[in-house]
Amino acid sequence: MKKTIIYSSLVLLLAAAVACNKTDSPVSEEPIRFAFATDAATRALNTNATEVLRTQTIKVYDDMGATPYYIDDAAAYSGGTWNFVSGHAYTWRTGSHKFFAYTNEAGTFASGVLTVSKTLTTADADQVDILYSDIVTKTQADAGQAVTIPMSHLFAAAGIMVKNATDGNVTVNSVSATGIKNQGYATVDFTGATTAVTYGTVSGSLTGSTLSNVTLAANGMADVLGQAAADAAAYWLVWPQAIAAEGITVAIEYTIGAGTTAKKYTSEVKLPTAAVEWKAGYKYLYTINVNPHDIKLEFTVTDWVENEGQDIIVE
Repeated sequence: MKKTIIYSSLVLLLAAAVACNKTDSPVSEEPIRFAFATDAATRALNTNATEVLRTQTIKVYDDMGATPYYIDDAAAYSGGTWNFVSGHAYTWRTGSHKFFAYTNEAGTFASGVLTVSKTLTTADADQVDILYSDIVTKTQADAGQAVTIPMSHLFAAAGIMVKNATDGNVTVNSVSATGIKNQGYATVDFTGATTAVTYGTVSGSLTGSTLSNVTLAANGMADVLGQAAADAAAYWLVWPQAIAAEGITVAIEYTIGAGTTAKKYTSEVKLPTAAVEWKAGYKYLYTINVNPHDIKLEFTVTDWVENEGQDIIVE
């Protein structure tokens, strides 16, 4: 799923080596303007403030046939506001401008190709969302309007929840999940007329400690991958991948009741019940409802929900 980042009022003055050829002449003295229309928190799924802030810089490029064609870090989020990394100015110049961008912590960039190789775990440092842009070509400003650059998610997001579907308390004695591949590789090629994304083979296994001895009140939930009780559905970044039928196994042991009425249940749940492909930009949620009679599985797929509140304009 795409989100839109609009760069507005960006003032960047480049050194001659980074800007266009010296023979180029400005179309006008008006700077290339950018604005940022999104909430900062949508860029990472983690809760660690330091790690979230690491991704709030977006690298912006303008390829006019010269090398290098890097403009600058467009904006950085700090202290609750967006601010430009540098106070430079960059005006429209004669020729075709080819804009593209990606989040700062994305990977390595060389010769117009972004390379991302990453092992995704449930540690905050690995839960950093990566965004990359479409290619936008313009020759001049549109009547003073900002340049709009659509952005896409490189990853998918998945969550596995255990929910107490009884009227009383349920103690989750232990629960763990296996079968999610977490080592991946991708290239994002900006050298053509459109952005080309290629994913490599996904391998490895997302594993962690087993969640144990967590008591859930009626309708309470536990996050299997995050290994903690949760007030709402919890998602984690995952590489896009094909999941075969019964490709993920959730082993669960839980107790209903207490004292002499306590009864322990053990089950192994296979996810999903049919083959599915986890696609970039979508969120996949598996909810395992436990009760004294059986285990019921719910499966939902949603677009990556963005915060649609007010736009954040950076000037």
